[in-house]
Amino acid sequence: MKGMFLLPLVATFSVFASSHDGNQMNQLSEMKWQYRVLLIQSSVSVSSELRDATNGIIERDLAWFVISPDNIHSNIEKPLSQNLQDELRHESSRANVVLIGKDGGVKKVDDELNLPDVFSTIDEMPMRQAEMRQ
Repeated sequence: MKGMFLLPLVATFSVFASSHDGNQMNQLSEMKWQYRVLLIQSSVSVSSELRDATNGIIERDLAWFVISPDNIHSNIEKPLSQNLQDELRHESSRANVVLIGKDGGVKKVDDELNLPDVFSTIDEMPMRQAEMRQ
């Protein structure tokens, strides 16, 4: 179902809330070293895939954003500033799916969401290898 919004998933994935002071998130760089970021264009149907992969998403410190022209849905509970929304839209213009590592670098771009492939890419990253050893 193209363009399906993930309102039920927002509550499900609110475990990523990083708000200590209740202020909004202003820049993508605020997630650097805390989260891997997955940007998904809303034209990609992802609701069941994200729902089914909850444990893998949490385990890999993955913050996802489903981006449409009018809305951005996420598993990050903290409100997003207009500046950050614009930044997310710009970054996601590279492809339908963009994976950004904890270091802030783009690690993968793709036309379709394939979470097993995204997880595999993450699991091959040196930082993730260190996390799995700990």
